[in-house]
Amino acid sequence: MSGDPLQHPAFSAGRNRFRALAEYVDDVALVVGLDGPILYVSPSAQRLLGYDPSGAIGTDVFQLIDEDDQRAMRASFGDLVAGRRLTVALELRAITADGSSIDVEVVASAPTESAGGVVVNVRDVTERKRIEREALEVQTRYATIMESLVDGIMMVDEIGRAHV
Repeated sequence: MSGDPLQHPAFSAGRNRFRALAEYVDDVALVVGLDGPILYVSPSAQRLLGYDPSGAIGTDVFQLIDEDDQRAMRASFGDLVAGRRLTVALELRAITADGSSIDVEVVASAPTESAGGVVVNVRDVTERKRIEREALEVQTRYATIMESLVDGIMMVDEIGRAHV
């Protein structure tokens, strides 16, 4: 092959494919430097967190995490950088551009030379967490009612079979 191999159509197609993936996927992908600066952030950060991707470059990633969750995030990040773990998964609260917070799941991989840092994937789990909280409330309410009953209860199915 003569000329610059990066100008080959196969490389151009790969770049375009990656660009489309990064732009249209709902999750946010980041590459974070070993001491915390954001080196790359996917365009989906605008939709999910309200941040302009180009404006987020250089921002300390820990500033985007709720104060209550920063200790766990820093410890996990340190484990990745030190080579004690290959991946970590955490659920925490991320701070959006307007100052509000959302529930997110963060999965991060140990730094690699090819990525140039720690690769982090962020997914919004706010709706799932809301449903989990509601289910727990219903379960707690049901348990309280059942525990406070003086009389016994027998449940039967549609053909009259008793269930204990």
